Amino acid sequence: MSDDALWYEIEGIKKWIRRRRVLSTVKYTIYACLIIGIIVYFFLLYNAAQSIHVVMYRSPNFERMGLMAYRVTVYPNIMNPTNTAFEIKNLYVKVFINDYYVSELYKPYIKVNPGQNLETFAFSLNIRDLPEIVRELVAQDGIIRIKFSGIATIPLKAFGIIPWHELTIPLDILPEQKFQVSSEDISMLSRLEAADLTQYLLELGSIESDIESLKSKISVLDIDLLRKDINTLKDRLESILTSLKKIEERIDVLERRSGLVSGQTINLEMKLTYDGRELGDLARDVVITIQDSGDPITVYGKDTIRIEKLQKQVYRVTVTWRGVEVASRSIDLSSITSEEAYIEIPLSMTDVVFEIRDLVGRLIVYSEISITPEIFGGFSNIGGTVIIRGMVANQVYEISVMSQSLLYGKSAGEIYSGYPKEFHGKQLVLPIGDATIRVLDRYGSPVAGAIVKIGGVEMVTDYDGKAAFNQIPLEYYGRGITYDVQIIYQGITFLGSITLDREHVFEELILDYP
Repeated sequence: MSDDALWYEIEGIKKWIRRRRVLSTVKYTIYACLIIGIIVYFFLLYNAAQSIHVVMYRSPNFERMGLMAYRVTVYPNIMNPTNTAFEIKNLYVKVFINDYYVSELYKPYIKVNPGQNLETFAFSLNIRDLPEIVRELVAQDGIIRIKFSGIATIPLKAFGIIPWHELTIPLDILPEQKFQVSSEDISMLSRLEAADLTQYLLELGSIESDIESLKSKISVLDIDLLRKDINTLKDRLESILTSLKKIEERIDVLERRSGLVSGQTINLEMKLTYDGRELGDLARDVVITIQDSGDPITVYGKDTIRIEKLQKQVYRVTVTWRGVEVASRSIDLSSITSEEAYIEIPLSMTDVVFEIRDLVGRLIVYSEISITPEIFGGFSNIGGTVIIRGMVANQVYEISVMSQSLLYGKSAGEIYSGYPKEFHGKQLVLPIGDATIRVLDRYGSPVAGAIVKIGGVEMVTDYDGKAAFNQIPLEYYGRGITYDVQIIYQGITFLGSITLDREHVFEELILDYP
């Protein structure tokens, strides 16, 4: 083999080795990137699963089904703030009543998509089946405090296919809520509590037999032992008398609360309205509180309620909607002679209708609207006419309106602030209007026939050098808008810029053209 051939052979081997090194480097780099990517993916997936939480999308419902029987329905919204769907496997929900664990609900599978996931949990409750200590608390207060606490198992799957870990997270399904027990059930509880007197009577009988036994033993007992037995008997008697007195006091309180005194109670039906009509679906966020000198009666998610056997006295009724007070008034039932009463309470809420127009008075057909605070029932925008349902009359709102022009590539925006009555029947004027550009040569003479381009709109100047641009955004939340302008004349393109606002809708541009 010649020297040249040997040299070419050696160079070929060197090139092959270099290629192998490069390929190996690329391969291991890809492997490293894949491993790092998988680790990051698993880390993000784990954190995403932990970000799942629960809020209520409507108020819980506490419905009486019969004597001492209730049905509790809660409406949790499982929020998934990520873009990844998850599965919840084995969701256990523990039910606590007055801080005592009483039962457990179970759902084997829930699909949690990104965003909101509306669920429903229902629990049947019979007060007679509650532990004795819980019944006593309910009899004393007339209130049931219920809390739902859940534990969810989320299987984490690599790439949504391969299971690799199970994450257990707590879910606070329902924070503690208070519900009013029916007066009829309170009366029944008082009778059940009174029935417990039997055990004390039996114990009194036992004490009597002990006394007889002591009499027979007096002759054989020494004085110290006799004194000890008598003291023990005395303590037992005092304990029984104290318990009997407490039961008697409790019965008196429960009888007064349940309205057992003939002729002193009334059945009350109450209806909530706004703008002279029913609330409809807006009622789900209503909380009604009826307060007297004792514990309040609270009703959730209804615009018509009926309460039986209320004592004839003065009550304070407070209504909140989405946490804001919309009604507060006193009702005097003491002078009503009948056994039935009907009261209609108008809420400080209203619907608002207004139009969105430009500076010239034309309707703005397409616009984006945001309203703060979000204390309203919903809104629609049809062809520039906006209807907002259920605004609170004494609440100050900010309405932000923004309209984007696809032709000019800019947006006009404005914020309007006020009470609902200040918007109703009015026109909200967006800073959108007409602008004129006049093209002059270096000597100040009009240039006719020049093409003026702003965004995607082209206009030709008239004999006076003017080009008109209609429905062009002029301001964005109080600031003027700057546009790039192209002027084409006799094959030459001239570039410039203008800034428009409400006060400046006419601009002159001078061409540096001979």
